[in-house]
Amino acid sequence: MKHLFTAFAVAAVAMSASAYDFSYTVDPVEGEVDMLQTVTLTFPNVEEVEILSKEDLFVTRNGRRVHDVNVKWKYPNKIQFAFDTEQTDPATYNVYIPGSTVCGFADLTDDGYQWVNVNEQDIMLTYEIKGSESGSFDWSYMVMPEEGVVNEIREIQVYFPEIEEMDINSKSDIVLSHNGIPVDGVAVSIAANLLSIEPSDVLKEAGEYTLTLPDGVFTAYGNDNGDGYQNFGLNPETITLTWSIEGELPPVEADLTLGIATPKPNAAGEISADKSLESIFLFCDQAGMAVAPGTEANVTIEEVNGDFKASTRLQKGRGLNSAYSYFIAAFGTEPSYNGEYIITIAEGAFGDAEWLANPATGHTNAELKISFTLIDGADHDIYTIQPVSVTPESGTYSNASDIATFTVKYEEGVTPVEDAKATLAGMGTVVYGETVSFTKTEDGSYTATFDPAPVEDGEYVLIVKSGMFTDGTLFSAPIELNYTISYTDGVATVISTGEQKIYDLNGNVMDCAVEALPAGIYVINGRKVIVK
Repeated sequence: MKHLFTAFAVAAVAMSASAYDFSYTVDPVEGEVDMLQTVTLTFPNVEEVEILSKEDLFVTRNGRRVHDVNVKWKYPNKIQFAFDTEQTDPATYNVYIPGSTVCGFADLTDDGYQWVNVNEQDIMLTYEIKGSESGSFDWSYMVMPEEGVVNEIREIQVYFPEIEEMDINSKSDIVLSHNGIPVDGVAVSIAANLLSIEPSDVLKEAGEYTLTLPDGVFTAYGNDNGDGYQNFGLNPETITLTWSIEGELPPVEADLTLGIATPKPNAAGEISADKSLESIFLFCDQAGMAVAPGTEANVTIEEVNGDFKASTRLQKGRGLNSAYSYFIAAFGTEPSYNGEYIITIAEGAFGDAEWLANPATGHTNAELKISFTLIDGADHDIYTIQPVSVTPESGTYSNASDIATFTVKYEEGVTPVEDAKATLAGMGTVVYGETVSFTKTEDGSYTATFDPAPVEDGEYVLIVKSGMFTDGTLFSAPIELNYTISYTDGVATVISTGEQKIYDLNGNVMDCAVEALPAGIYVINGRKVIVK
């Protein structure tokens, strides 16, 4: 039975699962041994185990990682570390299984095996292979070219005159670097007691070159009192050699970029609020990048049209693609409102090894801004803009002309949207309804004039729907005003001649002079009058 889990998948599982016993037995037992070939851990209280990431399980020899080790899962509940060759060199070996790298399964229900938990504690095993004391052996050396300022580097030779013969335990641990960045294509070889380091091309670029020979990378052999060659142990200390080539260094390039690895935006740049945004994983499409030193916050997430803002410091992360570099921005809080957000990474938040060694050269990042849109969360109330003033206000009026023109004024910068309108309508038995557009006045207010004006006494309502005005981000709240037209104290008795604008109480235009009107009540020039 095979279970496949990624590190991200396990991180998403709720850690409220019941505790599980990851106690183990190991063969061979820890302590002093003559040799090592395999180390096997058995978890007797786990029905089945699974390794989440083999890269996280490793072996060290005198503190240096051993690369020729194969990590295996042995069905159903064993994990084995197998060396490519039998290990007999005198050294201290440590076997590491970090916490949260092994998960356990158990048949808890009739549905079959279920994930139970991950190992919560680190596991470290220690083995000691005894031999001659390395410290008593003469590891003195001579080097060509001599350390210091050189014009170029074609080949480096390190000679150990007091050692008859030596082996390299791990060529990959021997590193030649330029300004902190490993030089590619370097050939490493040894003949008896002479180590040769040969770059694929002659090195002429200005900067500092460092050759690092870690402790435990060599095993010395020699003739002991005529009894034949014997193992005299590992080099006990790291040897570091440096040269410099003078000249002008290339200037720093701020050309590194980041993208969001998880939660990954969709093709439209959207991230669901159902996913956790407390910690955002970022990636650089180049390997070997590291965060800048310091403690100040250099990553910010901010809502474009809202109040949410949080800051943190960029941290180094681990991912599944070795061609990338991964980082974490752990904000400890997360946005909840739908809308646009921007993640800002400060200039110089991360860079390559050359830049970290000397910020005047190498590669780093300019200020980066990464946008995404949050969906599936809560909506902001965007209809919040209130007017500074409105006229006429709700109330009782004796003249229809008093409500025939509506005026609204907003703060500076608030303007009507396209096709913004206002509506005045009669209520109850009053038959009236007009919808008109707004016109801007000299003082910056906006008016809506209703023509024909209402003529019946009774109840009216004025409505300006939400969103008719905007400042470019937010929109106006709805306006609703109630008016009463009452002519009880406002009916005038007039007899007039001349050209007048006359309506009957049904709003019909009376196409005649005042003196030709039959006796009754009319609206003349916006005023209700009695004609006798």
